[in-house]
Amino acid sequence: MSDFRFVQYLAFKCDSAWRRLPDEERRRGRAEFAKEMERTDGSVTFAYSTLGMKSDADLFLWRMSESPELVPRRM
Repeated sequence: MSDFRFVQYLAFKCDSAWRRLPDEERRRGRAEFAKEMERTDGSVTFAYSTLGMKSDADLFLWRMSESPELVPRRM
């Protein structure tokens, strides 16, 4: 792995409406999210659950790349 110089931190809070969706729809949403996170676009992403540690966020993403152009701007 090369030396990363650009870092992006993102924190997400799960909408309570999502928790009320049917199991199959939530499963599909999680699979789509995981597929997006697995895309290799020149950056590396690490995901952390913040449940029980941070009240205003449920998911924390730490993204790194060698260039600012490679840090994804979509989410």
